[in-house]
Amino acid sequence: MVSGDRLNNMSNFYRFGGALLASLSRLQQRLRKPLRSLRVGSEQTGGGVVGGTGRCRLTDSERTLLERYSRFADNLPGVLFELRMDGEGHTSFPYISERVIDLCGCSAEAAMADSDVIFGLMDPTDRERIFDEAQRSRQDLSLWDSVFRINTPHNGERSLHGRSTPATHKGEDGVVTWYGYIEDVTEFQRAQDRLKQAAEVFEATREGIVITDATHHVVEVNRALSQLLGYSAREFAGKPIEQLFFPVQRETLVPAIKDEIDAAQGAWSRDITLRAKSGAPVEVEAFVTRLRNEESGAVRHVALLHDISERIKYQAELERLASFDALTGLPNRRLLTDRLDQAVAQAQRSGESFVVCMLDLDHFKPVNDSYGHEVGDEALRTVSSRLVHTLRDEDTVARLGGDEFVLVIRGYRGGDSVFKRILASLREPLRFAGISGAARVTGSLGAAVFDAGEPLDGDQLIRRADQASYRAKSSGGDRVVFFESMQAEPSGQ
Repeated sequence: MVSGDRLNNMSNFYRFGGALLASLSRLQQRLRKPLRSLRVGSEQTGGGVVGGTGRCRLTDSERTLLERYSRFADNLPGVLFELRMDGEGHTSFPYISERVIDLCGCSAEAAMADSDVIFGLMDPTDRERIFDEAQRSRQDLSLWDSVFRINTPHNGERSLHGRSTPATHKGEDGVVTWYGYIEDVTEFQRAQDRLKQAAEVFEATREGIVITDATHHVVEVNRALSQLLGYSAREFAGKPIEQLFFPVQRETLVPAIKDEIDAAQGAWSRDITLRAKSGAPVEVEAFVTRLRNEESGAVRHVALLHDISERIKYQAELERLASFDALTGLPNRRLLTDRLDQAVAQAQRSGESFVVCMLDLDHFKPVNDSYGHEVGDEALRTVSSRLVHTLRDEDTVARLGGDEFVLVIRGYRGGDSVFKRILASLREPLRFAGISGAARVTGSLGAAVFDAGEPLDGDQLIRRADQASYRAKSSGGDRVVFFESMQAEPSGQ
């Protein structure tokens, strides 16, 4: 079926065409000549109708009618027809206009001689449906209105729209006559199919889509965007695009985005953060295309919004794994290097010292050997937690691997109280779920103090602390040893 707007626009035309054909049919009956053989004679011949075996005198109104018909039929893009069906369902075309050859590839004479010339071109499925519709129209004298397909050698498959008004009464032997018009709607149907397909894609796509007008007010959204942000299509309609952003973004970011989109030639894209109805942030990658209708000048912005929340989380996780130890969650060597560089730069500016400690756990191997690696991993996590809670937020606890840790203690002013707290926390028994008894470990600490008078980088400080840690372990462990250049003597804690 063709769209309602199109039918409404054409309804008066069909009524006029049907009335004209009915009038012509009555003229044909009076003259006892088929319409296809009639033509208006010249003034010299008295303006009669020439056709068949001679000339017949026409009234002025009949001549006007015939002239009007000739002009009407010759200029129509489609085909006028008169179709009859008898009580047994046999059909014939008493009349069909000459343009049938353009539409169906057959002459009007051939179609009027045998209606199957037309019906044989129809798609078999459509032909059966058309006959069923004609039978219903025949029974109750209702309007026949249908779209059907034909296959012609010269044009291939085409879509035709037929609309026909049956006579208000049945003739002898149940004969019903239809007066109607057929037009080629192939391109219109294709456009409709494309629109339908676009609408289905619009709703079915997993990406959020929002269409806005020239002033960046929402015209339409698809289901995916409603689901992504939690607003219904009705809540979106007519709202300014600012409503999709957080208040803090509306004064600076949104105007800048509008200017960029308006200035963009063709397409614009960037990652942006939108505000869901719940107030939660939604990270999206936006692709915006600015479209302008050349005829009307109307501007539309079509934005494709790809949810990148999972990608953002994944990137954050990759960054975390790149900088933090997977087992303990402590900074790894990469992040430790950055923290040491920061500590060196700050100490050089402020003149404050800091200390780098290398910690090697004592007696950890027996824990692994006795209880297994899973318990050993749990022991490392417990030790890590104790170290973090013993130090301050501005200090750093990093794991290099195995049972080796590095501590960076800012603002060190001498003394050993912080080291005593560290070693005391390590002596606490380690208890594990499902295992009776407790494991015990201690620590060998090597310390290297940064002195602005002897500028060292992070790697040099770690090497010094490592040497001091080795001295602590070889001296029995559970103690702190300062690097020899700092003239600290090993002391048992």
